[in-house]
Amino acid sequence: MKPRPWLRIFCLLPALFGSGCATYPPEITQGYLLQSQGNWDGAIGAYGHVIQGDADQSPALWHAFTGRGWAYYNKGLFAQALADYDKAVSMRVSVASDELSLLHYMRALALYNLGRFQEAADDSQKALTLKNYPRWADDYDGDLMVRAGSLAFLKQDSEALEIFDQYTQQHPQGLPDAYLFAQGLAYFHTGRLDAAHAIANRLLDTWPVFSIAFSGEHELEMFDLDKRVATIKKSLDDARTAESVGQWPFAFQSWQMAWSNGWPGMPEYQEIRNHLLSVYLKLAEKPALPEAGRRLLVEAKTFLKTQADPGSEGYSKALGCYNGLLSAFPWYADGYYNVALISAQLNRYDWAIPNMKAYLQLAPDAPDARAAQDKIYEWEAKSK
Repeated sequence: MKPRPWLRIFCLLPALFGSGCATYPPEITQGYLLQSQGNWDGAIGAYGHVIQGDADQSPALWHAFTGRGWAYYNKGLFAQALADYDKAVSMRVSVASDELSLLHYMRALALYNLGRFQEAADDSQKALTLKNYPRWADDYDGDLMVRAGSLAFLKQDSEALEIFDQYTQQHPQGLPDAYLFAQGLAYFHTGRLDAAHAIANRLLDTWPVFSIAFSGEHELEMFDLDKRVATIKKSLDDARTAESVGQWPFAFQSWQMAWSNGWPGMPEYQEIRNHLLSVYLKLAEKPALPEAGRRLLVEAKTFLKTQADPGSEGYSKALGCYNGLLSAFPWYADGYYNVALISAQLNRYDWAIPNMKAYLQLAPDAPDARAAQDKIYEWEAKSK
């Protein structure tokens, strides 16, 4: 769940702040421009030059930590993002209150994705306090949403639902997908099961990972976090026992069940993913892609058939399908291959290269492994 404050992120560009802009090193502007293109690795490098060369507590250093934190966040490196945000918060520099508001909001997002919900709620409240414009002024008022989501996880449901209801009154299209689960969680906690059912059905369409463990009569169990934790614990025990005796199919099934019940920010999340992929490689017979993944695969291919040119939206829609597929079934090697090829068509070699490497890790003996590695060399040359 990675909500993104695209509208407010523009305040990271120091050139927008008026007088004194010439004092900022060019890497700050370069970092922002790379971010605006989605080139997170390039932005991290640009901001890193400023951080390495600036020993003073300067506004430029503050912007570098804030900008690099945002790039880390968009790569899913939430702990690294939080570390940079913490450094920026600790600095005694003169910046506008709206800039501080944005920093606390972004730190709240990192905390939220790390499962540190009380701290996320506190930081989002600081962001709201520092804002210089009215509530609901943005098309996407993210600091209120991350506060409401955090409160739902903390079972402070009345305030969470009040914020969600206010948001939907202002935005009839409903909540951003990233916070639907938190709204369903609050409904579940307060016994509003019809509303929770409606959200569960929508989530099953939006997030295919839920289809493994929570379809049919079990759909409301996605909101029963205590039961999910118990299921994860049992699945981890089963998986580790099966691995110890080489029962790879059962170990894979158990790791997949743990993955389907988990969420980003839980302590075992990365361990589960790593074991799921390593056990997959040991399977003599690879599993078929489940139906929910198959649907996304067909949708992605359909979008690509309608693709007229690299500027059309077919590529982005297809990428969305593949990313959803891989979030549920990260062992599906062909998904990474296709993401790599689409990314290369968009000249996004910083996306193409790691996805093709992931393909080769999961399918090292594939007939096209040689050609895939050569593609990596080609893209590395083009990206220099």
